[in-house]
Amino acid sequence: MSTKNKNVNNLTGIAASPGFAQGEALVYKPTNLDFEPHRVPEVDQEIDRLNRAAKATFDELEILKQKVKSQLGEESAHIFRSQQTIVEDDSLLDEIRESIREKSCLAESGVLEVFGTYRALFEEIEEGNYNRERIADLEDVQNRLVRVLLGRPQQSLAFLERPVVVIAEELFPSDTAAMDKRMVQGLVTEKGGITSHVAIIARNLGVPAAVGVRGATITLESGDEITLDCTEPSQAQIYGNPSPDTAAPLKIRRQAYQQRQEFLENQKGQEPITLDGHRIKLSANIGSVEDIPKALADGAQSVGLFRTEFLFMAQKTLPGEEAQFQAYKKAVESFPEGFVILRTLDIGADKKVDALPLAHEENPFLGYRGVRISLGRTDLFTTQLRAAIRASAYGNLKIMFPMICGPDEVRTIYEHLDRIKKDLKNEKQKFDEHLQIGVMLEVPSAIFMAPEILALVDFVSIGTNDLTQYLLAADRMNEQIQDYYQPFHPGVFRAIHQVVQVAHQVGKWVGICGELGGMPRALPALIGLGVDELSMNSQSLAESVYKIRSLTFHQAKALADRVLKLGDSKEIQSILEKGD
Repeated sequence: MSTKNKNVNNLTGIAASPGFAQGEALVYKPTNLDFEPHRVPEVDQEIDRLNRAAKATFDELEILKQKVKSQLGEESAHIFRSQQTIVEDDSLLDEIRESIREKSCLAESGVLEVFGTYRALFEEIEEGNYNRERIADLEDVQNRLVRVLLGRPQQSLAFLERPVVVIAEELFPSDTAAMDKRMVQGLVTEKGGITSHVAIIARNLGVPAAVGVRGATITLESGDEITLDCTEPSQAQIYGNPSPDTAAPLKIRRQAYQQRQEFLENQKGQEPITLDGHRIKLSANIGSVEDIPKALADGAQSVGLFRTEFLFMAQKTLPGEEAQFQAYKKAVESFPEGFVILRTLDIGADKKVDALPLAHEENPFLGYRGVRISLGRTDLFTTQLRAAIRASAYGNLKIMFPMICGPDEVRTIYEHLDRIKKDLKNEKQKFDEHLQIGVMLEVPSAIFMAPEILALVDFVSIGTNDLTQYLLAADRMNEQIQDYYQPFHPGVFRAIHQVVQVAHQVGKWVGICGELGGMPRALPALIGLGVDELSMNSQSLAESVYKIRSLTFHQAKALADRVLKLGDSKEIQSILEKGD
């Protein structure tokens, strides 16, 4: 029975991207890929069809990759490079060819059999493991290959005639990349989490999105009037054909949200200084130089975290010194009044580089990652440091090293830096002789070793995402234990406070570049703890500026003192949300 003009009880989900949307529903379903399997007399013909389809699929993904790169930057475009590696995998294609030969079957059948085998293997991997998350990529490539083989047009969101709120069981990367962003007012999916592809792309686009909305495609139909409320950080609300009694307060809520967004727009460019004169540094996190224009438009004057790994993740080969130098140089030149903190290659765990395959690990978050790879591959480390040090001649560039456990690693890093600086001097290369060096504190041992580490560096930045998961022994990618991953845990705030105290005693500054630093409700407490710099998604800058300019440091300090005395995450979250 149609729900048109019938009120639907509101659905709930996870607010994956903030915002408020009202519009017509479009229940999006993928292209019909049904076909009749049968034996074929000419297997060579089927293998030729497979080869041509693989090439066409790769080319489609290349078009999508370039489109997304131009609109959203390298970080989002990497999704499609990752899928290209699947469709050009010779061993996988050989398995499909062998299946066609053995069974004299259609190429479509060979694709489904081999991809089905790999999907079953991936489903055996524990929740939260990076490789399990690639099931969506496998499905996307499989469906694209089969569709190309069948010669059927792609069901696309690229040509929408009017504004819609897209409702789907699941949206693959190719779906969101192709859609006409001007016509998409919101996204609602039954599957997916806060770190899913659709969540990442929706946040980059500034489109409100709700994920994990059970029953959305069954309860809602195309043509329904939808209200999507993702203004609360904890939960999204979705209303279908709201009744007049429901619609009236929703209209007021939307107007209030729009007014707030217009107000926050005026905060861009304002000084982040409290009412009693305490100044905070606010910076943006970026993944590539393509992210710089949006960061600047959002009011960023500095970059607190340049995730250089996306330079490595976005291409088939490792970037050389000159390519890296040009990227780092462009970044520092784009922020002449501020600074750029370049984090050295931070891969491993949930981040993979196609050109740098790593061995399978049972516990990748506790394994070969971050600075451990850099120190193990000194050829890569030297290339990156040479490029970064050279770029320091063109602006205020600082270098930061991830996954530091103690002072021994820092001393080893300085040995490399001294050697490279000496080589560059001999080559008559220019660089900043007073280049600042910092480290990320995200491993518990580094918190306890902070005095020894701070004696060696110019600054530290706390990576709260990893620090939280290590402190609480709770994998942040594992949905089964998400209740144990608590960003507002007392231990997290006490660890931050401990680092700040030690740093300020020796005249060093402390930043935060994890998710916590971009949460407006957490910001007063972080300021009160004495954090000097907060780096965040650039979309959060305006609200953070407003928050800072609306309080006194005295108020922030009092709030932080209360937080430090509490022993319960829910209590801390409650007082932070109330702001009292």
